[in-house]
Amino acid sequence: MSKNSESLALTVKGQSIHDTDIIENYFISKQTWKFLSCILALHDLYGKVEDALTEMYGEERADNLIGAEYNKKSKELESVLYSFVNDSINENICVISFNKI
Repeated sequence: MSKNSESLALTVKGQSIHDTDIIENYFISKQTWKFLSCILALHDLYGKVEDALTEMYGEERADNLIGAEYNKKSKELESVLYSFVNDSINENICVISFNKI
């Protein structure tokens, strides 16, 4: 990766992991990292939706709305994103390199 290329970072257990860091002898590819960052964004979105609904309807009604409507769709989207992560890892391990996920 060149010095001018985009840098991506993830914090895991208080440690920053960048897209070029080695994790158990594997590199995280940029494409895999982008899918993982989408999952993280989806998790962040949950908190924002919860806050907005709580402000609008109160905690009990917000919890009911999230449980009845939001959680199912969010889990479906998360499942699709994890499928993309899996595809990316498989492509990188099998096609591109044996040390890049």
